[in-house]
Amino acid sequence: MKNLLKFLPFFLMLSLAVISCGEDDPEESSCTTDPAITVAENIIGTWKINLELDGGSDTVTFNADGSGSSSSDSFYFATSNNDKDYNNFNWNMKDVMNIVISYDYSPDTPVLPFINSEGYSVTLNNCDEVQLESDFSGNIKLTK
Repeated sequence: MKNLLKFLPFFLMLSLAVISCGEDDPEESSCTTDPAITVAENIIGTWKINLELDGGSDTVTFNADGSGSSSSDSFYFATSNNDKDYNNFNWNMKDVMNIVISYDYSPDTPVLPFINSEGYSVTLNNCDEVQLESDFSGNIKLTK
């Protein structure tokens, strides 16, 4: 018993050290994009669409070649014409903080080429979050 009492202070100090050195509250992402990384570079990849309206679970993919697509049932980054849905699009940068999304109806309108475009202003460009604003679509948050 005497031997156990000798080690008791050691175990108490060790357990105190373990508790005090443990991680406190988890931090929110401190991920910010290097100012040298442009929206055009950062936007490439697949993003989850977080909508202010319904919480959303749709995705959108921006490819490096200027093409893109959204999940099949997505309301955003998709359109329809004559009861046909268009989830594939082309995108380009109008300027450093403005993206233009274009939907090509030409295969389904044989008389005239018909392309519908919508512009988005980038209001936040972080490595794991991009926020867009559009007059038509409102505010959209994309997260990795």
